[in-house]
Amino acid sequence: MSTVADFMVAAPLAAELWQPVSHVRHLMLANSFSFIPVAPGNKRGAWRMIADYHVAQYLRGVGVSERRRRLARPVKDALASRALGFHPATTVRADAPVAEIVTRMGDHPVLVQSSRGDVVGILTAFDLL
Repeated sequence: MSTVADFMVAAPLAAELWQPVSHVRHLMLANSFSFIPVAPGNKRGAWRMIADYHVAQYLRGVGVSERRRRLARPVKDALASRALGFHPATTVRADAPVAEIVTRMGDHPVLVQSSRGDVVGILTAFDLL
């Protein structure tokens, strides 16, 4: 067991740009996710990672009606306005040695891509414990 494929979680859940922020929040709460990948919306776009603290910052410090409006807002709009923060996703190949990846991942998960560029998994520090 020395490659990313040996430890990754296959077929990770991901948020889509058209989904409301409330859906992202729900996925994170229901699955105890600290990060969730956001699909780029097209083949050439970049994957992003939204952290739980990004969602908390986005929803806190506003009134009830504004919170409801923010929850209903599509992820694409929240990201474009820079109201909802994100991290660019780090991507690796499934056949990459874990010893190399662990030094690159820091405190964020990495997305695992196939040779065609499709996301096939996610690897977190927790998966390596």
